[in-house]
Amino acid sequence: MTVRIPLIRDTYLTLISMYAPILTSEDDVKTSFYNLLDCTIQTVPAHNKLIVSSDFNGRVGCDHCHWNGILGHYGIGKCNANARLLLVLCAKHELVTTNSLFRLLPDKRRLGNTGISSTTF
Repeated sequence: MTVRIPLIRDTYLTLISMYAPILTSEDDVKTSFYNLLDCTIQTVPAHNKLIVSSDFNGRVGCDHCHWNGILGHYGIGKCNANARLLLVLCAKHELVTTNSLFRLLPDKRRLGNTGISSTTF
């Protein structure tokens, strides 16, 4: 789903919301999903504000040096295959995984609440 919300002076907020394939999905399903998301992001004018919100069914890990400007200092664990697809897309479109910018409370880390919930620019 894509929503375009007017802000001020011909500026819009574009919100893209979807549900990504799960980790065990076939590779062609994941490729189709990320190709469609890539095409959708490309249709958003560069001067718009963009929020991509989803359960990406991935874990971005903590290699913020490798993913500089995309991944914050508070990622957890190791990056999985779904998250790699997401991080490559983020790099292409200069997007940031916002949940890795904030430190989780200790009880959230134990529960494994480390997946990606949203990406914004």
